[in-house]
Parts: sequence; C-alpha cells; structure tokens
Amino acid sequence: MKEKKNGIEGGWPWARPVSEAAPPRQHKVSRGPRRAHLHHPLAWQWMLGRGHEYATKRFILPSLLLLLAEKPSHGYALQGKLVEMGVVEEKVPLPAIYRILNHAESAGLVHSEVVIEEGRGPARKVYRLTDVGMEALSSWYEQMEKIGRIADEFRKRYETAKSSSE
Repeated sequence: MKEKKNGIEGGWPWARPVSEAAPPRQHKVSRGPRRAHLHHPLAWQWMLGRGHEYATKRFILPSLLLLLAEKPSHGYALQGKLVEMGVVEEKVPLPAIYRILNHAESAGLVHSEVVIEEGRGPARKVYRLTDVGMEALSSWYEQMEKIGRIADEFRKRYETAKSSSE
C-alpha cells in the first residue's frame, strides 16, 4: 500500500519537499488525439480571446499563499485582494476560494482556526501560511522569476517585430 501524506496517497505535489522526487505515475496516459480541438476553425480565436483567463487562474493558489504570507486572513478578504493584485479581473466566487484553501489546508500549506471577534458578526475561519506553504511559495517565486524573464524577452521581440512590420 502506498504511503499517505496529509491523508492523500502520495501527498499533494506542491506540498512535497523539493528534494523528494515525484512518485511514478499510477495510471496510463492516453496518447490519443487530444489536440483535435485545435483543428477547429475557431480554436485559435478562442485561445486568443479567452486563453488569458486560463493563464491567470493558474496563479490563484500562489497568489493566495502570498497574501497569507503577508497577513493571515479569511476567504472573503482574500477575494477582494486577488482583484487588487490583478490576478483576476472580477471577484472569484467564494466557494471556489474556499475550495482552494481547503485543498491547500489538506496539503499542509495553510492552517485555519476559527476566530470570534466581539461585535464583528459570526465567527470567521482565518487562514495562516505554514512552513510547508512558505516552501511552496518560494518555489512559485522561482517559477514567476522564470516566467518574468520569458515575458520580457517576448515583449522585446514583439516590439521589434511590430516596429519592423510598420
């Protein structure tokens, strides 16, 4: 039987220490025609028009971790801060944020506690970043640095190509 970490077989990939190798795949990966949708006449329009939404959604987890590293907070406060950061253009539904936070908590990235404040309404679940979460955030930072360099090079080449075509 496989070893369980954080209650999940093999543990969450981002919760494993960097030195630990990823476990071998347990299932066969289909090598069928998965990119058939790209041959659709409107596929590239979709990718150009809405593909950026997918790209920014991939940054929600690391952005939540960063916000929690700055200050422990509850889901509703994090919802507005994601918009302020520019990660999303409009507020992410609260159930989606809490689902991400629950997954992060089960992976050991964050810890929550119920806080009751006098005169502030119902109790709130406040999330705090753990040491494992800080390691994951550091790993995301390294990836963001790489993405930033790629974006800078892309921007530079785009500007050169744009000015030479005019």
